[in-house]
Parts: sequence; C-alpha cells; structure tokens
Amino acid sequence: MIFTVCGISFIGMAFIGYIVARLSGRKMKRIVWLVRSFQEGNFQKRIRFSGNDEFVHIADAFNVMAANIQGLINSVYVQGIQKKQAELEALQAQINPHFLYNTLSTISSLANLGETAKVTEMVQGLSRFYRLTLNQGNVFTPLENELMQVETYLDIQRVKYAGAFSVHFDVDPELLQVQVMKLILQPFVENTFKHAWFGESIAIVIKGKRQGDNLELKVIDNGIGMRPETVQRLLIGPSQSGGYGVKNVDERIKLRYGDKYGIRIASIYGGGTTVQIVLPVSPGELPAME
Repeated sequence: MIFTVCGISFIGMAFIGYIVARLSGRKMKRIVWLVRSFQEGNFQKRIRFSGNDEFVHIADAFNVMAANIQGLINSVYVQGIQKKQAELEALQAQINPHFLYNTLSTISSLANLGETAKVTEMVQGLSRFYRLTLNQGNVFTPLENELMQVETYLDIQRVKYAGAFSVHFDVDPELLQVQVMKLILQPFVENTFKHAWFGESIAIVIKGKRQGDNLELKVIDNGIGMRPETVQRLLIGPSQSGGYGVKNVDERIKLRYGDKYGIRIASIYGGGTTVQIVLPVSPGELPAME
C-alpha cells in the first residue's frame, strides 16, 4: 500500500513537474522571443503572463524597459527633427533675403543718383556682413565677431539713415572671446529698425555681462514697444512681423542648452523693448569673479 501511494505521489509530482517545466519553458521561449525583438530594434512588442510567479515579474520588467526605450527613441527622433529644422532655418536666416533685397535696392538707387562713394561703402559693408554671417560654416563664433557683424549691419544702415539713430555698446571686454552661437544678436537689432522705429530717431544699447556661470546679452531700444500679444506671437512662430528670426534664435539656444536658456522679451507699448539672451558658458571661458 505504501509503495502504491509513493508510486502515485511520484507520478503526480513528475506530472506536475512536467507541467511546470512545460509552462516555464513556454514562458522562457516568450521572454527569449521578446529579447530577440529588442536586439532587432523592435521595442514595441510586449508579453503578458497570468499568475504571480517570477516569470510574470521578469516579463513586466522587460515591458517597462521596452516602453522606456521606445519613449526615449521617440523623444530623440522628434528632437532630432526639431534640431534639423532649426538648423535649416538658421541657414535660411544667414541669407536674410529681406535685408539683402532692401540693401541692393538702396545701392541701385544710390548708383542712379551718382552717389559713388556711398555705393562703394554699402557694397563693401554688404560683403563684410555676409563674410561674418557665413563664418566659414562654423556654428559658433567669438562674441567679438558677433558684435562685429552687428556693427557691420549698422554701418550699412548708417549710409541709409545718416544720423537718425544712435548705438552704444556696453560689453565686458573680458567676454569678447567667449564662444557663442552665431546669428543671435543681429536679428534683434534688425527688428528694431523694422518694427520699433517711430519719430525722427531711435537709440539702441547692446549690453553683455557675466551673470554667474551665464552670459547675458541685451538689445535695448527706446522705440514704440510691443503689446504682450505681439511679444508672444514673436516667440511662438514665424510671421510677417519678424517672428521667424526671433523664434529661430530662441529655438536653437534651447535645443542646444535646454529650456532654461534662450530669449526673454520685455516690452512696453510706447515705452521701448529689451531683448535678453541668456547662454551658458563653460567655466574656462569666463573671467574669474572678483
């Protein structure tokens, strides 16, 4: 009798072991299948097991890992598209067709009037401007070069507007060799001429100073200013009113350094505008704080 019971128990245990092994084997095969999918770059597949054994926990862990990886891939993919779009817009901004057409039109008018000296001055200024703008294809440039590009742009405007505007630079000389993304100042100076000017003259101040580990640049004018909705429109997207350049500068900075950097605009309608540009700077490029 005892032998019979033992025999039945042995058969039962063997059968249960067989079932467990078979179920475990199936689960193992599913897990291996999932891992192979991951190796092939497919992180969208998932497996689900019933029960509460270790295989369920393993499957859940793999599912969570796959979801996290897929989310990261999507994020990097979208960010990559945004970065490429920003780079494309930056290349288009380098051409600056609005400024080019207006300047060439002015040169043509001056030539018709026989203003040879002014024509020569504007052509030379235009050449310098685009040489500094293209910067041999480099994304970064010393702050000094960025300021030179602004000054060259202003030289061209001086031929057109004579003494109708004033500009003052207040930039810490120790910051002039700090590397900055190119084309981050001139678009805002250009917007001053296009949209802020009212009355007989306008004053522009360009500032640069250290703020902790950051570089803070400002373009300040005493022009007509903007209403809050206009400021918001400039930062959200391209428009006929100059938002293309503003958004592009802000987007390039944020994609490179993060959302806490970029462009801030403070403007009072009838009371002028201040554009603040905040960039991180590596400690080695900043002068020691006193």
